[in-house]
Amino acid sequence: MSIRSPEPVHCSSCRALNARDNVLCCECRTPLPPAAIDASFRRPGGVRLRPMLPETRARKRRGVQIEGVVVLGGGVARHLVTVWNIHEGGLQFRTPFEYTMGAEVTICIPLDGHRFIVRARVRYVGQVVAERTKTWACGVEFVEPNPALAAAAANLRSGARAV
Repeated sequence: MSIRSPEPVHCSSCRALNARDNVLCCECRTPLPPAAIDASFRRPGGVRLRPMLPETRARKRRGVQIEGVVVLGGGVARHLVTVWNIHEGGLQFRTPFEYTMGAEVTICIPLDGHRFIVRARVRYVGQVVAERTKTWACGVEFVEPNPALAAAAANLRSGARAV
Protein backbone atom coordinates (compact mmCIF):
# COMPACT_ATOMS: atom_id res chain seq x y z
CA MET A 1 0.00 0.00 0.00
CA SER A 2 1.47 3.36 -0.94
CA ILE A 3 0.56 6.69 0.54
CA ARG A 4 0.19 9.48 -1.96
CA SER A 5 1.14 12.90 -0.66
CA PRO A 6 -0.87 15.95 -1.74
CA GLU A 7 0.36 18.06 -4.64
CA PRO A 8 2.97 20.68 -3.65
CA VAL A 9 2.16 24.39 -3.59
CA HIS A 10 4.27 26.92 -5.50
CA CYS A 11 5.22 30.13 -3.67
CA SER A 12 4.06 33.18 -5.63
CA SER A 13 7.20 35.12 -4.64
CA CYS A 14 10.10 32.72 -5.21
CA ARG A 15 8.32 29.79 -6.95
CA ALA A 16 9.70 27.30 -4.39
CA LEU A 17 7.79 24.05 -3.93
CA ASN A 18 6.12 23.77 -0.52
CA ALA A 19 4.29 20.99 1.24
CA ARG A 20 0.53 21.46 1.06
CA ASP A 21 0.31 22.01 4.83
CA ASN A 22 2.89 24.84 4.95
CA VAL A 23 1.54 28.22 5.96
CA LEU A 24 4.80 30.05 5.11
CA CYS A 25 7.12 29.40 2.17
CA CYS A 26 10.02 27.15 3.21
CA GLU A 27 12.51 29.34 1.27
CA CYS A 28 11.47 32.99 1.57
CA ARG A 29 9.02 32.78 4.54
CA THR A 30 6.30 34.55 2.49
CA PRO A 31 2.76 33.60 3.55
CA LEU A 32 1.24 31.11 1.12
CA PRO A 33 -2.19 32.01 -0.24
CA PRO A 34 -5.00 30.71 2.01
CA ALA A 35 -6.66 29.03 -0.98
CA ALA A 36 -3.53 26.90 -1.49
CA ILE A 37 -3.65 25.49 2.04
CA ASP A 38 -5.78 22.38 2.29
CA ALA A 39 -7.56 23.04 5.62
CA SER A 40 -8.73 19.44 5.88
CA PHE A 41 -5.19 18.04 5.60
CA ARG A 42 -4.19 16.46 8.90
CA ARG A 43 -0.60 16.07 10.02
CA PRO A 44 0.47 12.99 11.98
CA GLY A 45 -0.79 13.50 15.50
CA GLY A 46 -4.11 14.94 14.33
CA VAL A 47 -3.15 18.63 14.29
CA ARG A 48 -5.55 20.54 12.05
CA LEU A 49 -3.99 23.53 10.35
CA ARG A 50 -5.74 26.87 10.07
CA PRO A 51 -5.45 29.19 7.07
CA MET A 52 -3.47 32.42 7.47
CA LEU A 53 -5.47 35.35 8.76
CA PRO A 54 -4.98 38.91 7.52
CA GLU A 55 -2.35 40.97 9.36
CA THR A 56 -4.00 43.07 12.09
CA ARG A 57 -0.99 44.09 14.19
CA ALA A 58 -0.44 47.78 14.84
CA ARG A 59 3.34 47.66 14.35
CA LYS A 60 5.18 46.55 11.22
CA ARG A 61 7.35 43.50 11.88
CA ARG A 62 10.56 42.77 10.01
CA GLY A 63 11.03 39.13 9.02
CA VAL A 64 14.59 38.15 9.94
CA GLN A 65 16.68 35.13 10.85
CA ILE A 66 19.01 36.17 13.63
CA GLU A 67 20.55 33.89 16.22
CA GLY A 68 20.12 35.21 19.73
CA VAL A 69 20.65 33.82 23.20
CA VAL A 70 18.28 33.55 26.15
CA VAL A 71 20.38 34.46 29.17
CA LEU A 72 19.98 33.77 32.86
CA GLY A 73 20.84 36.20 35.65
CA GLY A 74 24.49 37.17 35.59
CA GLY A 75 24.70 36.87 31.80
CA VAL A 76 25.02 33.07 31.68
CA ALA A 77 23.69 31.70 28.36
CA ARG A 78 20.73 29.35 28.75
CA HIS A 79 20.19 28.37 25.09
CA LEU A 80 20.24 29.65 21.52
CA VAL A 81 17.10 30.94 19.84
CA THR A 82 16.36 32.03 16.29
CA VAL A 83 14.61 35.40 16.01
CA TRP A 84 12.04 35.25 13.18
CA ASN A 85 10.63 38.75 13.32
CA ILE A 86 11.30 41.92 15.24
CA HIS A 87 9.87 45.40 15.73
CA GLU A 88 10.26 48.23 18.23
CA GLY A 89 7.90 46.65 20.77
CA GLY A 90 8.85 42.96 20.70
CA LEU A 91 9.96 39.97 18.68
CA GLN A 92 9.20 36.36 17.88
CA PHE A 93 11.74 33.58 18.30
CA ARG A 94 11.91 29.83 17.82
CA THR A 95 13.17 27.66 20.66
CA PRO A 96 13.35 23.98 21.61
CA PHE A 97 11.82 24.88 25.01
CA GLU A 98 8.19 25.61 25.82
CA TYR A 99 7.77 28.85 27.74
CA THR A 100 4.74 29.82 29.78
CA MET A 101 2.60 32.86 29.06
CA GLY A 102 3.62 35.84 31.17
CA ALA A 103 7.13 34.52 31.90
CA GLU A 104 9.95 37.07 31.81
CA VAL A 105 12.99 36.28 29.68
CA THR A 106 16.21 38.12 28.95
CA ILE A 107 17.42 37.87 25.36
CA CYS A 108 20.72 38.95 23.79
CA ILE A 109 20.31 39.96 20.12
CA PRO A 110 23.13 40.97 17.76
CA LEU A 111 22.06 43.82 15.42
CA ASP A 112 24.05 46.41 13.48
CA GLY A 113 27.32 45.29 15.08
CA HIS A 114 25.93 45.78 18.60
CA ARG A 115 24.57 43.31 21.13
CA PHE A 116 21.27 44.34 22.64
CA ILE A 117 20.15 42.75 25.90
CA VAL A 118 16.42 43.09 26.41
CA ARG A 119 13.99 41.95 29.07
CA ALA A 120 10.74 40.72 27.63
CA ARG A 121 7.46 39.13 28.70
CA VAL A 122 6.10 36.09 26.83
CA ARG A 123 2.76 36.96 25.18
CA TYR A 124 2.37 34.02 22.77
CA VAL A 125 3.54 30.40 22.74
CA GLY A 126 2.69 27.85 20.09
CA GLN A 127 4.21 24.64 18.81
CA VAL A 128 5.59 24.82 15.27
CA VAL A 129 4.12 21.79 13.54
CA ALA A 130 6.10 22.25 10.32
CA GLU A 131 9.41 21.52 12.08
CA ARG A 132 10.70 17.95 12.35
CA THR A 133 11.80 18.40 15.96
CA LYS A 134 9.76 19.89 18.79
CA THR A 135 10.05 23.61 18.29
CA TRP A 136 8.11 26.40 19.91
CA ALA A 137 7.35 29.87 18.56
CA CYS A 138 7.36 32.50 21.31
CA GLY A 139 6.16 36.05 20.86
CA VAL A 140 7.49 38.46 23.44
CA GLU A 141 6.83 42.09 24.34
CA PHE A 142 9.74 44.19 25.55
CA VAL A 143 9.35 45.20 29.21
CA GLU A 144 11.29 48.46 28.76
CA PRO A 145 11.57 50.35 25.48
CA ASN A 146 15.08 50.48 24.04
CA PRO A 147 15.39 53.38 21.54
CA ALA A 148 18.67 52.06 20.11
CA LEU A 149 17.17 48.62 19.46
CA ALA A 150 14.02 50.21 17.99
CA ALA A 151 16.18 52.24 15.57
CA ALA A 152 18.25 49.17 14.60
CA ALA A 153 15.07 47.09 14.05
CA ALA A 154 13.49 49.85 11.94
CA ASN A 155 16.60 49.99 9.72
CA LEU A 156 16.65 46.23 9.08
CA ARG A 157 15.53 45.05 5.73
CA SER A 158 13.10 42.12 5.74
CA GLY A 159 14.82 38.78 5.40
CA ALA A 160 18.03 39.96 7.12
CA ARG A 161 20.22 37.13 8.33
CA ALA A 162 22.74 37.51 11.09
CA VAL A 163 23.29 33.91 12.13
